[in-house]
This record gives sequence, C-alpha cells and structure tokens, in this order.
Amino acid sequence: MSLEQLQAFIHYTQTQNDSPLKESLQAAAAQQDLPAVAALAQTAGFAVDVEDIKEFNAQKTAELQDDQLNQSSGGANESVKLLSADENFAVTQNPSSND
Repeated sequence: MSLEQLQAFIHYTQTQNDSPLKESLQAAAAQQDLPAVAALAQTAGFAVDVEDIKEFNAQKTAELQDDQLNQSSGGANESVKLLSADENFAVTQNPSSND
C-alpha cells in the first residue's frame, strides 16, 4: 500500500467520466467513511488502504498549517479551496504586493 497509489487513484477520479464512482466517492468522503473510500479505490484497481488515506490527510493538514503560519508571519498569501469531497484541491497564489 502506498501514497503513490492513493495519488494515482485521486488523479484517476479527476480524469475519468465515471459518475457513479465519483458520486460514491463524494458520499463516502462526506461521511468520512475511510474504509468505503479505500474499498472504492481497491475496486478501481488501486492498492489503497485506510492507513494511506490517514497519512495523506495528515500531510495535507500539515501543509495547510504551514501555509497559515506563512500567511500570519508575512509570507505569501496562499489560499486552498476544496472543490469537492473527492480531494480536488485548487491552490491559488495571491501576491502580497502589486508588481
């Protein structure tokens, strides 16, 4: 099991037109049902388990906390917006000064 497999699954869900998979994934993520998310990944052919998802979430949380610390200490203003429950992230850069 690996984070690479989880990231590949996330990419797969973003690039496929598999609406039932996306709907099931969004429902499982909204309920924070990690075993269901892992089962969906496994059904799609990815070697993902609950521990991979927990590790991925911990890394994303740490990245968000680092970004927030940078913002409060005068670093670049970055905002992260969740687009949906299936881990689609968009990161936008907002320069702190007009160039």
